[in-house]
Amino acid sequence: MVAILADGHVLIEGPPGVAKTRVVKTYAEALGASWNRIQFVPDMMPRDITGTLEFDSQRSERKLIGSQLPYNLIIGDEINRATPKLQAALLETMEERQFTVFGQTIKMPEFFIFLATQNPFENRGTFDLPEAQLDRFLFKLRVNFPSQENEREILKISKNEKLARLAPNQSPVSNLITESDQETILAAQSLVLQMEAPKKIEDYILLIAAVTRQPELYDGNLPLEIKMGIGPRASQSLYLASMAMAWLNSHSEVEISDVDAIAADVMRHRIVLSDEALIENTSVESIINNILSLAKKNLDGSK
Repeated sequence: MVAILADGHVLIEGPPGVAKTRVVKTYAEALGASWNRIQFVPDMMPRDITGTLEFDSQRSERKLIGSQLPYNLIIGDEINRATPKLQAALLETMEERQFTVFGQTIKMPEFFIFLATQNPFENRGTFDLPEAQLDRFLFKLRVNFPSQENEREILKISKNEKLARLAPNQSPVSNLITESDQETILAAQSLVLQMEAPKKIEDYILLIAAVTRQPELYDGNLPLEIKMGIGPRASQSLYLASMAMAWLNSHSEVEISDVDAIAADVMRHRIVLSDEALIENTSVESIINNILSLAKKNLDGSK
């Protein structure tokens, strides 16, 4: 929900079968939005997702055929199986909110979120996303296997959904979230942008970025763990996402706790770890926690 309010795309990392598609479908239905699922494979070409143009003789104009892109919510399964050429085509859609077919520019809907998934346990036939592509995602979320109790509930939900399809009048499935519409979401996004972010919050976000870029100025060990810090787009993402979090928390203005709540999701795919950190299996989350602590110390004026 924070990503929707902050109008940003999401990369979801986790094993298959943990209900990633179900979440997107549920949100789309609750919002009255269109959605589509794209299963990426190595032999897929850009035209397989952008579609093609055919001449409509009755209207004397070219018509878009077979495109998988003009939807409000798109889930791209196993994006790391897409070739670099296809990933580059997706970059235009994510950044410019449009795509090109035979020289004609097609605009995406005003409300558009791209959710990509990747399986960290399967490397054969995959292509790592370059830093430029990763930086287009507002969040990188990690999804693990459910607990036994949660999986027990999943079993029941799965049975009830199959029963509902066979006998729709006997076993209605209730909505998981309140009915809304796209206009409400767009209005909420506007309210998020009107949230007050005090200068202290701006200073905190800028310090977080500075610590990742020049770690040697703040901690002796941090330079050994970070190969490349976050860029300006990450700072913007922290700023906007913290506003969305503050709005959801009913805060009158953005607080440091709002920034901390979304910092790992914003930064974990943007910080490039050093070879030493990878060899020692240092988690990016522990490094981010250290970065936040150092930023707070310097925000208070102490080294």
